[in-house]
Amino acid sequence: ITTYALLESPRATGAYRIVSRRQDGAAKGVVQDISADIFLRRDVERLGVAPLTSMYWFGKHDRHVAADWRPEVHDSDGLEIHTGGGERIWRPLNNPPRVMANSFATPSPQGFGLMQRERDFDQYEDDGVFYDRRASAWVEPLEDWGAGAVTLIELPTDDETFDNIVAFWTPADPAAAGREYRMNYRLSWLADNPLPPINARFRAVRLGKGGIPGQPRPADTVKVVCDFEATGLEGAERGPAIRTVVTASRGRVGGEAAYPVVGQDGWRAIFDIDFADLPPDEDEPIDLRVYVEHDGKAATETLILQLF
Repeated sequence: ITTYALLESPRATGAYRIVSRRQDGAAKGVVQDISADIFLRRDVERLGVAPLTSMYWFGKHDRHVAADWRPEVHDSDGLEIHTGGGERIWRPLNNPPRVMANSFATPSPQGFGLMQRERDFDQYEDDGVFYDRRASAWVEPLEDWGAGAVTLIELPTDDETFDNIVAFWTPADPAAAGREYRMNYRLSWLADNPLPPINARFRAVRLGKGGIPGQPRPADTVKVVCDFEATGLEGAERGPAIRTVVTASRGRVGGEAAYPVVGQDGWRAIFDIDFADLPPDEDEPIDLRVYVEHDGKAATETLILQLF
């Protein structure tokens, strides 16, 4: 189906051509090739190109924010970004205490999307709307978009009926009156990313009390547990060649480790974050950047986590 659409607003006008086709086989779903010509009538403070919206109420790492009987409720559980330099980023979504806007500088992006990686019905227990069947939405530029950033907006919510997540591409240059944008991209609605992984992907993040079981637990310390696939680590064993690398915007990191999960096909990276020195009346989040390296090279994608 080919759809032609006109954009008309006080600040912009434009025209779209959207070619939609059904895709069968292993990667079953819908793929759309989109051509957008956008003309600005007035200055726009924050221009969002190829916008995606979704819903995230709670998941594994923030189960405490919702008094609901289901284990998880979300249409998407993370933002995935493939940078022009080849880095692959996974940012688990949050239901934040206040409106949050985060930008990830991504010159010449290879793609970005709001993804649903958790596909196990038992993690949702929902036979009404079937969150385990939600599509992942992936944007793939069909030309070089140049300098810019992927922007993620997260709104607080206390119900599943509101789309509280937005992701889009923001060009680096000011969106001034008279500017023209000609954008071509492919939008895929599939179960997974249409591009195969090049290293291990994170599939779950959980939080708990910090410290060591059986010993006095330190106050104001959280243990972060990150499960990831074994891609590229088949046959590897726990040892000094495999290391969890963590950087934090604030707080102190300790207890880093990475090892294969016994009896499972995946690995686990763990560490503690001590926030005892942070002012108690401050509500700025802690930004974490995590990856696992093998023999000095990154063996996983990069996990970017924001903790409140």
